[in-house]
Amino acid sequence: MEQSFLSRLILRHRLRLALRRMTPLQREIFLALRFKADTVARLADVHGLSSDAILEEFAQALLVLVRTLNPPRRSWRNWWLR
Repeated sequence: MEQSFLSRLILRHRLRLALRRMTPLQREIFLALRFKADTVARLADVHGLSSDAILEEFAQALLVLVRTLNPPRRSWRNWWLR
């Protein structure tokens, strides 16, 4: 397989995994803000939350995404790969 094709497969798998790890509310807010171009105010009205709560859920969703895309190395692996 081609390297870039493999990289895309791994990325797609990790993105799906990240979406599954998010709570349903985090997932809905993340997808709405990133891909549907909804506003924070509209999402706050729809979900009955404050704008700050929507932004907090979005931040938590981003944290899940980053941690899934870049999993931390185990300490023994850090030592071994010095």
